[in-house]
Amino acid sequence: MDMQAFIMAYIWRKTIFRLFLSFTIITCIAWVYFSLTGLPHLETKRSGPSSKVLSATKLTEVKADGEIKPSSKTLSTTKLIEVKADGEIKRRTAYMRSICNTDVAKRYSNNFWSSLVKKDIYTYTPRERFTSKDVCFCKIPKSGSTFWGRALYMISHPDLADEIERFSGLEVHGTLFNQRAIPCTDFMINNSQSFMVTRNPWTRLYSAYIDKIYLVKYAELTESLLKTEDGLPDNKIIAENDCQSRIVSFECILKQVISWASSRENTLDSHFAPVSLLCDPCHYDYAFFIKQERLEQETNMAMDLFEIPGSLRSRLDMTQKKNYIQATVPNLVKTTMSIFESNNHSCLSKNDMYRRIWNVLQINGHVSVDLAFPHQVFDNQESFVVIANALTDYVLENRIESDAAEKQRNKFFEKAYAQVSLDVLRDVQRIFELDFLLFGYRVTPPGFKEDDHMFKDATALTYT
Repeated sequence: MDMQAFIMAYIWRKTIFRLFLSFTIITCIAWVYFSLTGLPHLETKRSGPSSKVLSATKLTEVKADGEIKPSSKTLSTTKLIEVKADGEIKRRTAYMRSICNTDVAKRYSNNFWSSLVKKDIYTYTPRERFTSKDVCFCKIPKSGSTFWGRALYMISHPDLADEIERFSGLEVHGTLFNQRAIPCTDFMINNSQSFMVTRNPWTRLYSAYIDKIYLVKYAELTESLLKTEDGLPDNKIIAENDCQSRIVSFECILKQVISWASSRENTLDSHFAPVSLLCDPCHYDYAFFIKQERLEQETNMAMDLFEIPGSLRSRLDMTQKKNYIQATVPNLVKTTMSIFESNNHSCLSKNDMYRRIWNVLQINGHVSVDLAFPHQVFDNQESFVVIANALTDYVLENRIESDAAEKQRNKFFEKAYAQVSLDVLRDVQRIFELDFLLFGYRVTPPGFKEDDHMFKDATALTYT
């Protein structure tokens, strides 16, 4: 019996040792594998919007009042939002997830438009010094992309904050992006403090028109549209004194956007593309998304989430009007004039461009339309930096109150859309349908009544 007991004990110990050795080997292999690829996540296995909604249902439950109630499987990023994000952001996130499960969202996501937009639009900001988690940002042109690009680089590299703060938009999207940005993987997006910024499609389209066409940053496209709109032959020479008055109409660029979206052969320019295609929020689990219209309040909320210290945060605080002017005016001057000179435009003069920059400041509500063009700021100033600084000081001295600024902006928007045909407006609604629904924007264009028969049914689909 003693010998039998000894043999059984030996066999038992040998079996345990083999199991322990096998477990150790498997654990090591798994550790190496997931270190390289990331932990498994249901998001990486999705193929469309319907599966996204299933995961959202598992992760959260939506209360009747629109707030998100964490479930036992809620991600850590969602828990963080629960604690620090305000009720408005939580309600809109829940609303967006519910819309992703509608037939409209499924039909839209599966149509051919999604193939027209470049998908490599994520930038990755390495975690350094301040942020407790990595940050992934979905870059949306004309939705605060320059501000957030600059801010994220300053957050990641505070030792270079002074240098980064002086960069123009070209440098933020060019030099900084090329040197420091790293594309986010699906795993990063779904497990980081990932976020996106939305903007009313009507406002964003007009902003893109002003920035790219009115300011002639898209010089070749602008010239092409002028010929199309005015019926000019290719060899027509434009008179020098006719330049300032010859401007591509807003309706003309909207028709071009419609043409891009309707063609399988062209890529829809990201400045005029729907946010829902650029960021694909029905596929990815963004931790939160904020609205350009609430930039001041929601920038501060984002700074809370990113755990930014006061010394750097004070420079990024958009509740300070001075900060906002100092961030936008120099960028407008330096970026516009740099592109203007590099294009070597044969028609518009430098003074023409200065006047257009001044008009843009009025369109954006920074200065009153009654304020005359400041010759003293632009005359005899060869350096864009000097002009930018002088113009910033001038705008700060003459800025108008918020209510008056909003009324002035709305007047320009309404006038622009009043000159667009109804057929074109309907096509724009069709192209941006999912943006209106997902992000809670009314489909009614600026200047149109909410009960207008043309928009009545579609307006009822949105919640703000």
